[in-house]
Amino acid sequence: MACIRPHTYEDINVLLEFTRSEGWGFSEIDCRATMMVDPEGLLVAEDDTGKPVGFIGCFNMVPDIMYVNLFIVRKDMRGKGIGRKLWNAMLETAGNKIVVLDSVSEMKEWYKKQGLVYEEFTVKGYKGKIANVESDISGDSSYICEPLTNEHLPALLVYDQKIYPYSREKVLRAWYFGSDKYSFVALCDNKIVGYASCHMKSKNECIIRALYADNDIIADKLLVKLLSYIPKGTMIGFVILDDKPLPKYFADFVKTGTEFRLLMKEMPGIQTDKMIINAAHTV
Repeated sequence: MACIRPHTYEDINVLLEFTRSEGWGFSEIDCRATMMVDPEGLLVAEDDTGKPVGFIGCFNMVPDIMYVNLFIVRKDMRGKGIGRKLWNAMLETAGNKIVVLDSVSEMKEWYKKQGLVYEEFTVKGYKGKIANVESDISGDSSYICEPLTNEHLPALLVYDQKIYPYSREKVLRAWYFGSDKYSFVALCDNKIVGYASCHMKSKNECIIRALYADNDIIADKLLVKLLSYIPKGTMIGFVILDDKPLPKYFADFVKTGTEFRLLMKEMPGIQTDKMIINAAHTV
């Protein structure tokens, strides 16, 4: 029978092997970022020999909210009750916090039966490659885009709280700052009016984790800036809000699925009008 324990450093490579074998977008950079936000947030199911056979990520991203960004059991160990043990351990860790996760379509009803009955928004996943990027609004000088730096952080927090009704400073620092990410802000009259970020999951694969903007012109400028840093021929993946049009640069991309933001309790709503591409770790 499996037992549940906190993770160790040695477990991380096993976790990444599991997620790679499933083709998940969860990357080593995502893993490091979640550990920065909550070093104690990863629980492991181990077999009688001490080998990991399952994981659940129950990360305290902001006060009173726990985000489940991982939930996986090794293929040959499924159907043995290990997932249920991990889930119950997560619930015990969560206590009275609001549990949030991004569900793949095939798991949605199961999660709802577990109490995640509130839907916040729906996103669509896409993957593909881009050969060339040409913007037809590059001459518009109302907005400028520049790399995200620590000097932008106070203004970024103000802008981000127009979207999220709570401070996400730990999350922003972990996912969008650092030499291993490409992150940009759009400015108008020295005020932030949008931001975007991506990182290389591997040498040949990139994940766009954020594209938030006040309007379509800003979104296009940020996206062109991001794509200019991604090597041609790279496989690009992202999720886009269901009510947002697919940017023209991704017209030939293949849809990979539909995903749902589910919550166990109601909470002040996220303002999705500025949100185009949003980070999601589907489980």
